[in-house]
Amino acid sequence: MKPRTKTKKILSAGLTLGILCSGATFIAPAQEAAAQLTPSRGAKIFLAGFENVYDKFLKAPFEKVLMESDAKNGYNGDLENIAYKAPTFNKGEFSISVFDYYKDQNFSKKIRVHQSGWYKDYTIKHGEQFTIKQSGAIIELDPKDGDPKDVGYDPSKGILITDDLLTRDKDRVGIALTNWQTFYLKQADQTSINFLFLLKFYPKVNFGNFSTDEKELYNQLDPVKKAMATVTTEPIDTNSFGQLAHRSLENFRLGDPDTYLHGDQVLIANTISQMKSARNVDGSSLGESRELFAK
Repeated sequence: MKPRTKTKKILSAGLTLGILCSGATFIAPAQEAAAQLTPSRGAKIFLAGFENVYDKFLKAPFEKVLMESDAKNGYNGDLENIAYKAPTFNKGEFSISVFDYYKDQNFSKKIRVHQSGWYKDYTIKHGEQFTIKQSGAIIELDPKDGDPKDVGYDPSKGILITDDLLTRDKDRVGIALTNWQTFYLKQADQTSINFLFLLKFYPKVNFGNFSTDEKELYNQLDPVKKAMATVTTEPIDTNSFGQLAHRSLENFRLGDPDTYLHGDQVLIANTISQMKSARNVDGSSLGESRELFAK
């Protein structure tokens, strides 16, 4: 884009704002556990655990199928249920899961939600997922402790929640937070079998034998083991994630009188314009110190 003569503040689908742009069958529906913490006009937010089928799996320390270094450094779908737990990909929702490799029930991650002139921190524990069901918010991953007016805002960890992101039928995305990595996930077009778990569940089977039918062995698993051995996600890089998540904001220009804002652009523009004077749920001021717009 060629520079213009007049000064404008621009938010594109890229990094102008700094925003990130560079189904599991057995998941229980979200339960309304934190809605009372949000202002009446705020986002519809839920914190929930996973269904009973995963209870034992989420509590028992993992028998090492992979070395710890693989969980730390690997980034592929075979690490699902080993290094990360896939969030749900329900239409009308955007979800973030938290998973601890060691199954520490006290392990947690923090996120910060900015919307409609307020912000609030949420703590998600191991085995839980955070779900938002209303557009117009900005979710900041792993925010710094303290009032944002003092500690600032890290726009590289921001995710814009748009109507398109919530209501699309294809290209649904989610996030899994873990001990060492953040997994940016796309719902797989088709589920696949995780061969690592077949090795674990059938230690005496010779998988080098061409007569071995992996699909038949997979179908013989009980529901818990089958869920663990199913790959439902595709880890993608942050650039691909940003392009998918924020595709409705392409060519979005904030404060440009020549640009007609509509739909998602209006929601996000309103949230951004209010962030400088936003208040915490308890009334704390966000202040004027945010380095939000590109200069």
